[in-house]
Amino acid sequence: MEDNIPCIRYAEEPRSHQRMKHLDIKYMFIRDLIKKRELKLKFLASKEQPADAFTKGLPKSQHRYLFERLNVRIEGKC
Repeated sequence: MEDNIPCIRYAEEPRSHQRMKHLDIKYMFIRDLIKKRELKLKFLASKEQPADAFTKGLPKSQHRYLFERLNVRIEGKC
């Protein structure tokens, strides 16, 4: 799941883009998986990204919401 539409389009695009040449090698693996239909990229809005609960400083309510989506229980005080 990705919250960046241009990133999804780039990964799904079969041809190379001159402006993003530095990313080509990194995305070849992803493109191969998409081509083989072993992977499908899906857009997920930023506010729904579960990983953000561990990587970003979010308001308490957003942390709780994302932890609930991940089935993570918060016990005690931080």
